[in-house]
Amino acid sequence: MNHIKSISLIFSIFLIALVNISSAKAQNRFSDVAFDELNNRRKAADLPELIRDTNLDNSAGAHVNYITANSSLMTEGHLEAPGKKGFSGVTPEQRMRKFGYSSIASGENYSMISFPVGSLSTTNLIDAPYHRESQFGMFRDAGVGMGTQIAPSGSVNREQYVYVINFGNKSTIKVAANYLFTYPVQNQKNVTADWVVNETPNPLPEMNGKRVGYPISIAAAPGNKLEVKSFTLTSADQVISESRLITTNTQSQKKLESYAFLIPIKPLSYDSTYQAQVIGTINGINFIKEWSFTTRKKLPLKLIPSSSGLAGASKSELNVQITGGTGNGYVIYSVRQSFNIDDQGTSGKGISLYSVEYPAPDSIKLIRNTTPCSYPISDCELVVSGRDSSGDEITLGSPIY
Repeated sequence: MNHIKSISLIFSIFLIALVNISSAKAQNRFSDVAFDELNNRRKAADLPELIRDTNLDNSAGAHVNYITANSSLMTEGHLEAPGKKGFSGVTPEQRMRKFGYSSIASGENYSMISFPVGSLSTTNLIDAPYHRESQFGMFRDAGVGMGTQIAPSGSVNREQYVYVINFGNKSTIKVAANYLFTYPVQNQKNVTADWVVNETPNPLPEMNGKRVGYPISIAAAPGNKLEVKSFTLTSADQVISESRLITTNTQSQKKLESYAFLIPIKPLSYDSTYQAQVIGTINGINFIKEWSFTTRKKLPLKLIPSSSGLAGASKSELNVQITGGTGNGYVIYSVRQSFNIDDQGTSGKGISLYSVEYPAPDSIKLIRNTTPCSYPISDCELVVSGRDSSGDEITLGSPIY
């Protein structure tokens, strides 16, 4: 055989993964994990755990079915239109009553993500300050539903995962007149330093998609009137001056009666203790609320492979996880293969040594195809690149055997 000087070829491959959780069993598991994550977060915040209610499960599930049947999440949101497939009630309250839940107070949140990770839905809803009000609100009952729809072309997974949670109260919950809930809570550790603005309604529409500081919120009991006169955040005697106090719904312009939040315009510092102070009134009675929390340490951004490389046997797997950095907004944005061509008559076109799945934002699974890394190709390698919410990037090279 005629050999020529090796030519190194690199191919970038952005593959849609074959992750599929369309089965009812998988969807139930997704929603169960999301619900359990919320109760864990509520317990850590010293709030009572929510009670799972079958009727609310059914109303939430019905709205999921309507959303996925009509691709209505971005156009109709919480509403449904009579006559459309899967219609079960125009408003969340109507849907809850249809399925047998009579409530004196109710709420509904939804989330759509690109990964089959139930806890991510809950985390996203808690991080988003308007939705946080319901997640940590004074509800006693909740029900959840989950479904899938086809993802747009170019998505990392072929499905999108739609999650709905319905909240309700069958009776009045009595609390002290001066009740206040803050988040982060007093002395909370490892608080996220940043948030990427991506909520509807959007609290900072002019900064949509941009990285800001983690939102800090305060809530009175529902039905009480919270007025905030000042909301300050300090660290090491430095006042965070660039911030936005939100006391209205930026979409409807309606006042938030018992809730307010502060968004620092710049990300918070890592491994820093912050002191928050709110001065205001509850139903006209003055209060001063002070508390502190500490942000997480910033660790070096890493890509960690599960083994030294991707084994040569067909269907062998290599898992790669991204860790450290901001701890937030992980994206593994490209995987590419490189190898040398050792034969004059061979081109690299069409040679694929692996396929890829994206089970979570912070990890990928690489699966070995049948093509051997042997003559006429050699020195086979995978190159994985990722970043965090700050935009910091990291690349890892792993051999393909």
